[in-house]
Amino acid sequence: WTLGLLTAGGFKEGTDYVCAQAPTDWGKPGFILNSDSVVFFQQKDPDYVEGQKLLASTILSPEFQTIFNQTKGSIPARLDVDLSNGFNPC
Repeated sequence: WTLGLLTAGGFKEGTDYVCAQAPTDWGKPGFILNSDSVVFFQQKDPDYVEGQKLLASTILSPEFQTIFNQTKGSIPARLDVDLSNGFNPC
């Protein structure tokens, strides 16, 4: 999430900060995995179920994934989101 804060603050990669792979002792690149989770509890009320479906489809839409992940400085959960426009190279 630091990357999102740096981007929002107007800092530029390569000028104000650098990206680097995490050091390891096994000779291969290391990465930090951070995952966002959304949990829906089983509901009996059909209105709640439809609300959960609507929220899930909104969260997983390419548009939301783009805005959300550009803001927080990470990559989308979807593989079909274009990373060439507005995503930080880090």
